[in-house]
Amino acid sequence: MSTRDFLFHKTDANVYVRKCFGVESFTCGTEMVYDGTSHVVATIAVAFPSAPPRKDLEQHVQHAMVLLRHLIPGIACKTFVTPGPEGRSNFAFRYTVPTSLDEVYSWAKDVTFFDDGIQELHAKNSQMNEQHWWHSVDDHYNLELHVSPLAKGWQFSLTMPHCTADARGMLMMLNYFFDFLAAILEGRPQLLSELEWGKEVERLTPPGPFITTLANTGVSPTLPDPTSLVTLLTGSGKAEHGTESVPAQIKASKYWFVPPVDLGETKEGVSRIVRFSSITTAKLHATSKKNNRTITQVVTALQTIAQVEVSLQIASQVSEEQYKEVLDSFYEATHYLIPWNVIDQRSKLFPEECNTFSSLMSTPLQSMDGVELDFPMSPIRGMLRIDKAAKIVQRKVDMTAFWDGLVASIAQAWGDVDKSADAYFLRHCAMEFSETPKNYDNNFPTISSIGDTGRLGIFDSYRPGKHNQSLTIEDIIISMRTRIYALSSTILEYDDKLSCLFSTAGKSMTDESMKLFTDVFEEWTAAIL
Repeated sequence: MSTRDFLFHKTDANVYVRKCFGVESFTCGTEMVYDGTSHVVATIAVAFPSAPPRKDLEQHVQHAMVLLRHLIPGIACKTFVTPGPEGRSNFAFRYTVPTSLDEVYSWAKDVTFFDDGIQELHAKNSQMNEQHWWHSVDDHYNLELHVSPLAKGWQFSLTMPHCTADARGMLMMLNYFFDFLAAILEGRPQLLSELEWGKEVERLTPPGPFITTLANTGVSPTLPDPTSLVTLLTGSGKAEHGTESVPAQIKASKYWFVPPVDLGETKEGVSRIVRFSSITTAKLHATSKKNNRTITQVVTALQTIAQVEVSLQIASQVSEEQYKEVLDSFYEATHYLIPWNVIDQRSKLFPEECNTFSSLMSTPLQSMDGVELDFPMSPIRGMLRIDKAAKIVQRKVDMTAFWDGLVASIAQAWGDVDKSADAYFLRHCAMEFSETPKNYDNNFPTISSIGDTGRLGIFDSYRPGKHNQSLTIEDIIISMRTRIYALSSTILEYDDKLSCLFSTAGKSMTDESMKLFTDVFEEWTAAIL
């Protein structure tokens, strides 16, 4: 099957197009089917030692956006749809080379907004999540940047569809934006007259799963025939060709399951952020290292046991039938399933020359991969005691069950994942050839661990304490719009402080039940330290 359509190619004067692939197509579908689900918002709090007047800041931001577009032209794409085989939709990106600097400035003004009103960081991020998103078929550029005042400083909110960028790619892109803005504030801006428009198309990137093969061989990978491709993403995350049945150990598994309870017709989402102090974050790192585990594995375990505990508590208040179903699942389930765990393949698989936006072959904005993890329920049952008559859940903080049972089984599940370039490619083939995700709205959780920005080299020169002469990045929040029953978590560390943002649809949880969950999550965290 030809891959030409998945590589940017000229279709008209100054117009370049390529089809979306894999997770790009999949997230276009989730946004269409589930009211914008998967749209991503990153909000950054910035302090300026010498803040320019608002009018000057608007001009500086637009200047920086023009520079950013020249470096990363994919941000100026629009997504559109064409008819596909058997009635399926083919989503695609379109980029138009500007013919003048005035045209580029017009684009910068179209995608940059200065909002009035002071809001704290999480409130602004939530408002962006609710109000500033769009469908993949809308005639809309693939990003908006909103700038708004804080009590001290300004906050910059970048909103993008997930088909265009992953969370880490957005933060990497914003790092370049603030580099450009800092240079402008310091009086050493790159002159826009020096930019050569038309050359930037060399940095329009292919899909992430194509990068390794393209970099190593110079040609794109061969797509398998969709009629012969059967890719099974098991708990091990391994892609298997030509397999006609699910492996026996997965067939035998019975997953913990909580029947969705529709709490109403509200279209709003519910989210809450847990912020750990630098002291607590250091303790989490120390105890994780002592037990030879990663922060992601430990937070996954804490989220899992908190969600099971809270699900039992909530079910007991819904109805006898709901409580019995959840309780039966607690006792009978053999495994706990997390069907979507994010891997950023950019740093793991791509050659060094494809790792950054200034690389010889620019890194793609979207390099997200997703795998299933499942692990035994028995350690969780060992840490929770149920009084059936009183409908009370009691905790038994058992360090052996937690570290040697739950966390170890999560680490084992991650260890079993096939993280090779071939598996990455095949997983995306499976998403590309699957139907629109109509059965995506389930009650299983999703986890995205973005990582430690310090270790990733993102915003390092703008951290508090670095005394940057132009600007300081005080805080970061990044979230995904969620309108499905799943509880979505985003794990991020900035300036030695870990944060976990949890979100779901308003039909799935209330503000009160979300607070109950985050309280229990924090209590379990304190218990293991």
